[in-house]
Amino acid sequence: MLSETEKLTLSHVFIVEDEQIVAEDLRQILLKKGFVSVSLFSSGEEALEESQRRPPDLILMDINLKKGIDGITTGERLMAKRYVPILFITAYTDEETLERAKSLRPYGYIIKPIEERELLINVEMALYRYRAERQIREAEERSQEIFDKNDTPLLLLDRRDGKLLDINRAALDLFGKSREAVLGFPPERLFGDETPLTPFREALGRLEKGVPVTCRITVPTPTDKKVLLQASAKNIHLADRDVIYVSLYDITERFQFEEQAKILQKKLIQADKMKSLGMLTSSLAHEVNNPNSFILFNVSLLRDAWQDASGILQRHSENVGDFLLGGLPFSEMKEALPKLLSGINEGALRIKNLVDNLRDFSRNDKGSEELDDSVDILKVIRSSLVIMDYQIRKCTNNFSLDLPEALPPLKGNSQMLEQVMINLISNALQALPRKEASLSIRAFADRVEKVVRVEVVDQGVGMSSQTMNRITEPFFTTRAAVGGTGLGLYISHSIVRLHKGEMSFFSRPGVGTRVVLTFPPCREEDER
Repeated sequence: MLSETEKLTLSHVFIVEDEQIVAEDLRQILLKKGFVSVSLFSSGEEALEESQRRPPDLILMDINLKKGIDGITTGERLMAKRYVPILFITAYTDEETLERAKSLRPYGYIIKPIEERELLINVEMALYRYRAERQIREAEERSQEIFDKNDTPLLLLDRRDGKLLDINRAALDLFGKSREAVLGFPPERLFGDETPLTPFREALGRLEKGVPVTCRITVPTPTDKKVLLQASAKNIHLADRDVIYVSLYDITERFQFEEQAKILQKKLIQADKMKSLGMLTSSLAHEVNNPNSFILFNVSLLRDAWQDASGILQRHSENVGDFLLGGLPFSEMKEALPKLLSGINEGALRIKNLVDNLRDFSRNDKGSEELDDSVDILKVIRSSLVIMDYQIRKCTNNFSLDLPEALPPLKGNSQMLEQVMINLISNALQALPRKEASLSIRAFADRVEKVVRVEVVDQGVGMSSQTMNRITEPFFTTRAAVGGTGLGLYISHSIVRLHKGEMSFFSRPGVGTRVVLTFPPCREEDER
């Protein structure tokens, strides 16, 4: 393995000197030292021509060449094509010439008459320095290439003022900017003035503690699409300054997946709650239904008993005059008691109807996925209204229902369609801004198009065209802040499509919304 000194002797050296004796002395000194490649030139033009064929590693050049261009001009032309270390040889020169020589940043000056020891020291020092600088330069070029070609958007910021010192191609492509447009400017020039950078600035402020920091920022892109970036920053020391190294990671999809996972988790929890609620409802319905059955049976018995007793009591009052019955005069009680019994009967029937609907809605039928039943859509609407009755009375004083006596039956599943109606009614009620705002439900048969339509119309806040375009997308919701999952209309729309129907939306902000369900009726062979 070659020593460092032996490596130096393999360098190719140019000696550009028009004094032949001096040039030969220099060559002999270098050959004696072990240099194996030393070329002599008496003019700058000769050296330039040879450098095209075989570039030198070091040039010993007389400043005051008498023939052709001088040493400084020769050096300038060589440097324009390839950086080469130069040692100038001179006996004397004026200040102006020395100033010109300084512009080439020579590795040293050798004064005539030349001493061997001084020459060798200067030559070895120049080659050592050149090799070291070349290694540093190559390392920097490799680092810059790695920086530029990295697929991750990268930034270098000045620690003193936070301005951009460098940016790689991936970052330029992400923001659609040119290097010249952003270098030397604050990050706002890159991210966009409308981008709130407070989290980013706060994160950089925490770098004073020497700990890498991360933050999230939302930035616009050239396609007007906003992306969520995670910025990771840390302090590093380069050759001449301290900088902040920032890596940007596009986590938009990951964030969306995380949010969807959270929503799905909430949905699973809600589904589990609904399963438990269904079991509770079924149990509660059983517990309520038993005593309610006693009420209905006893009311019927009491009504019959009153019919039998009322005649006897009437004759008794004619004989003895009016008398108290249950704390009221008989003359009043004979009018009030039938109404009381009728009210108790109606209330018990209402309880029975509500319990039956709750039990049907919460029941996990094995055939709930089947769509082969003949469905009375009017019965579906009425059943939904029984369940939603309290919410309707709570949210609006202006509810109207327009149903015909009969409609053609549909082919499908009544429980699934009941879920659709409950969802539409619930959404309409939530959109009402005040209790005076109206909600109306209408069902009818379109004889021309031979379809059955159901309309749910509200005087709610309405929807923009952008919202309407996404209203049936899964997980899209305008009520995320109050627990909306964005799945209600998506599921309802899917159910309607399973029934070969259509769900249409018509809405204006501040006016209200009309939802139209359109279903094909059963064919005669389906009914059979």
